[in-house]
Amino acid sequence: MPRKKATGRANQKTAASKSRNSSGNFTKRTALLSTVATTSAEPLVTPESSTVDSFLTFGETYVGTANDSGDFGFDFDSGYDDFETDLVAAFDTLKTCKDNSGDYLRALYTGKSRWTKMRENQRKEARTATMVGSPAITSYFAPSSIAPVTAAPSDDKSDDGIEETKRQDQQQQRRKLIDIKDRSSLEGISRGLVEAIADYDSTGQMPKSEKAHLMRLFAVKSYVDILCHGNVGITETSMKAAKMTYKGQSPGSNQWHRGAAIRKWAEQFVKEGTISPFSWGKHIKTLSILSSEEMKIMCLEWLKSQKPMDRDLRSLKTMIDSRLGSPAFTANQSLNANENENGNGNGNGSQPVLKEHTSLTTIRLYLKKWGVSFRKNTKGIYFDGHERPDVIEYRREWATRMMGRFRCMSKFEGEHMEIEIEPETNGKKKFVMVTHDVSIFYANDGKEKGWFLPNEIHLRGKGPGLSIMVSEFQCVCHGTVSRRKFLAGANREGYWTHEDVVRQLREDAIPRFKALHPDDMGLFLFDQSSNHKAYAADALVASRMNRNPHIHPKDKVCFRNPSFYEFRDGKKRRADGTFKKVKYFRGVKAILTDRGLWHDDDRTKGREGKPWRLFCGENSSITNNDNTECCARHCLANQDDFKYQPCAIKETLHKAHLLSDFYPKFHCETNWIERYWSDVKRYARSHCDYSFAGLQITLENAFAEAALQNGIPTKLRRYYMRCWRYIDAYSRNLDAEAAEADVCSKFRNSQYKSHRRLAIED
Repeated sequence: MPRKKATGRANQKTAASKSRNSSGNFTKRTALLSTVATTSAEPLVTPESSTVDSFLTFGETYVGTANDSGDFGFDFDSGYDDFETDLVAAFDTLKTCKDNSGDYLRALYTGKSRWTKMRENQRKEARTATMVGSPAITSYFAPSSIAPVTAAPSDDKSDDGIEETKRQDQQQQRRKLIDIKDRSSLEGISRGLVEAIADYDSTGQMPKSEKAHLMRLFAVKSYVDILCHGNVGITETSMKAAKMTYKGQSPGSNQWHRGAAIRKWAEQFVKEGTISPFSWGKHIKTLSILSSEEMKIMCLEWLKSQKPMDRDLRSLKTMIDSRLGSPAFTANQSLNANENENGNGNGNGSQPVLKEHTSLTTIRLYLKKWGVSFRKNTKGIYFDGHERPDVIEYRREWATRMMGRFRCMSKFEGEHMEIEIEPETNGKKKFVMVTHDVSIFYANDGKEKGWFLPNEIHLRGKGPGLSIMVSEFQCVCHGTVSRRKFLAGANREGYWTHEDVVRQLREDAIPRFKALHPDDMGLFLFDQSSNHKAYAADALVASRMNRNPHIHPKDKVCFRNPSFYEFRDGKKRRADGTFKKVKYFRGVKAILTDRGLWHDDDRTKGREGKPWRLFCGENSSITNNDNTECCARHCLANQDDFKYQPCAIKETLHKAHLLSDFYPKFHCETNWIERYWSDVKRYARSHCDYSFAGLQITLENAFAEAALQNGIPTKLRRYYMRCWRYIDAYSRNLDAEAAEADVCSKFRNSQYKSHRRLAIED
């Protein structure tokens, strides 16, 4: 049975294709008829035909009656030129009216399609075949003496007969509603459609829903008009009406489903005098509770309060559920419900209905909407710490200070940055900026992606392997000033400390810089690591001092102030019987007593009457915001000789009559050597052979590749000038993201929305 239906449908397609591929005269007449029948349903926008009656008159003038072959005839001998002129105008009206009017149309439910019925029949036949020969279910409950009853095969013809009977009944009901032989009734239906179409405003801008509903009326009118003037069946007529009304949509389709919808609309119009309104976009909106701005802020704040690797969707869901169950939220929901019941809400369904239960899928979708993604941690510009108050304050002061020094520094131009523009120093020394940084290279740090053959696996070490640490000083004029390699590790050369940096400065960097720039002032810049801020071993640091006197260890460097020590008699005697002198550190109490700052009682609020503590436990700053009463160490740290104690690097450079400064925290974009490391690491990864010996050779080649080009450090100078653009942006009080956009805007002239569109400026 399904095969016969499929064959009949194929024959229909073949016949339709043959009909479309007939003679040119028939094709021409059919095209003209389609346009005329469509134009009779398109009287909305064209000023010359602002009423529907003109289109009806136009159709009655040119549309003839059907001939014996089911085709329409035209009187081409009389008035054909006028007909063609009016036809062009009607076609222009059609294009104006139907601009995107049929998008997302929702047709009435027309029952199961023929393909669905065929598949159901196939499944039914398969089930019946498996049941043949099996005992009936009642046999399992009968006594054992009764022979099992075998299930009789089902009568497929009876089921098909029922389906056929239903189909015939439906067709009979349609014939009663719309009698294709009663022309007077069809003309009455057409006049009713004309009146319904005339109710719409043909001059104003029409909403999309009304425009789609109007297209339904036009489709039904075309369907009724073709039935009125032809002897074609209702199915073919509805499909032809669909093609004429919704011209250009799915041109390769026979519009069977849309034709079925048109027949349903016509029956509904005959029964009720109207067609059900277009319901697209008018259903009640069901929104998640996460759609509110309050919940968005709360969820994002919760995510910020958690560590990135500790964030979990289930923990977030638990927080949201606890928020939904809070009394404040329940009261707010009750208030919204009362407003809707009292009519304050929008009754047409536009008032959103909040869904209280939130699933993990919904949370995941809204996190993606808010820009939160589950991804691998990557390296890049760190924005989270950029806008801390202390970072902003230091960055503004540092950028302003650096822009003042930039006036006394050289600038570089040219295709290869070979042109050096000397500054106007007005008798002062020219500043030369020298930057420093440390980078680590690993033996197993190779490329993560590559081209692999099928089932090919490249075995490599699990860990990063042995490493080589490189500490380098660079100036923009000559490139590398000093470079030292260090094998970091407990069983190797130890770990890199401030003493290694100071040693490199004294022995290598400072002598070479003075040889290269004998008449210039060097400005050495470092990042704010603990090594670079460390103090010398003999520096005056209050946190290294105890309260009471004690013997100073022989293996420890003494503080540089000799008044902090005294010699006392020890326990050992000399040969002459006198005691050997032992060096004692006097302690914080004795030092503060000498300066008249010691007091036994604690003066801190809440600790009155208690002994004064050596240390209060506050480590946020050395001086604890100039608080001299919290503890003895902070009182001593606020003294001038302690407070203005420079770190070891600053002391070393100051003794060499050179300047020093520190980059702002989290602002590696202001240090051009970071981009230099990127070039070196890219070369090292692309030539990695996963061995320590290979790493040593690769590093030498990488430094040579990133060195001078024709005696000029072109890349370094480009990185140098780019960093100054960031510093200039920060000196204008721009935040980190605004500075990034300001710098990048200088390197692109157009903004593109996609790779297939022109720029906005174009």
